Amino acid sequence: MNPAEPDPRPVDPRHAWRRRDDRTAPLGAVVERFWDKRYARPHRQLAEVVPLWERLLPAALVGRSMLRSLHRGVLTVIVADAATLYQLDRALRAGVEKQIARQSAGKVRRIKLEQGKM
Repeated sequence: MNPAEPDPRPVDPRHAWRRRDDRTAPLGAVVERFWDKRYARPHRQLAEVVPLWERLLPAALVGRSMLRSLHRGVLTVIVADAATLYQLDRALRAGVEKQIARQSAGKVRRIKLEQGKM
């Protein structure tokens, strides 16, 4: 068969989805998608919660805790040690968690505490 002639076989439309797209993308676009997914989007989500966290909790607890992520309404917080974990848990159960949930307009439904390195 001559390469200039069209393929005489009919193309089965059920197999059209198997055709590959051009998989070569500029490096800048790949890095931009990675940066947005890994850093920019989580930063935007937490940027609205940080002022609430700093305003509603004592400064000593804010300094020994770090907001890690906000995923599906669950705010994950890393604390430095067990004593801070206990104090923060007591403060959240005393009503701070409900205040954060109410003032965040539904973005935070629950707060999960984890002890770890900050």
